[in-house]
Amino acid sequence: MNNIESENKYLEKYVRWSDKTRDQLSFFNNLLLTISIGFLSFVFTQEKYSGSLKFPIQVNSILMSTSVILILLSVIIGLLLVVNRLYDFRITSHINIVRYWFEKYQENKTKIRLDEKTPDDYCSCKRLSLTFKVLFEKYPRIKIEDCKEYQSIFSEREKREFNDKFRALRNLAHNLGIGTWTKIKWQIGLFLIGIICFVVRHLLFK
Repeated sequence: MNNIESENKYLEKYVRWSDKTRDQLSFFNNLLLTISIGFLSFVFTQEKYSGSLKFPIQVNSILMSTSVILILLSVIIGLLLVVNRLYDFRITSHINIVRYWFEKYQENKTKIRLDEKTPDDYCSCKRLSLTFKVLFEKYPRIKIEDCKEYQSIFSEREKREFNDKFRALRNLAHNLGIGTWTKIKWQIGLFLIGIICFVVRHLLFK
C-alpha cells in the first residue's frame, strides 16, 4: 500500500466515524429532548403528592420547582443545540462550496490557497453568543461572483476582505462545533440534576 492509498484509507475512516458521531449526537439529543418534555408533561398533569410531616412544606416546593426549572432549562439548551448544529452544518457546507468555486475559477497555473490555518478558539461567552448571532443570520457570505473576480478584478484591499470573510466563516464553524459539545454536556447535567431533585422530593414526601 503506497502513501496515497494509506492517506485515503485513514481519510475514509475519519469521514465514516465523523458521520457516526453526528448521527449518535442527533439521536441522543432528540432522545433527551423527548424524555425531558415527557417528564414536564407528567409533572404538570400528575396529582399532588401528600407532604411528609417530617419536613417543612417549603422543602417540597423548592425541590419540585428546582426540578421543573432544571428540566425546562435542559429542553431550552437542547433546542439551542439543534440550532447550533444546523448552522454549523450550513456554514461548513458554504465553506466547502467556496473552496470549490475558488479552485474552479482560478486562472493561473500556480494555485492560490485559501486559509488552512487552525481556526481560533473563542472564549466561552463569545462562543455562547454565536448561536444567537447565526440565528439572526449575522455572519459573512461569499458569493460565486466573488470567487470568479478574485484574481482578475479584486484590488489588494478587496482580496484581504475576501480572505478575512473566509477566515471568519472557518472560525465560526469551528466554534459552533465546540459549542455543540458544550451544550450537550449542559443538557445532560441539568437533566440529571433535575431528575435527582424530583426523585428525592418523591422519596421524602410520598
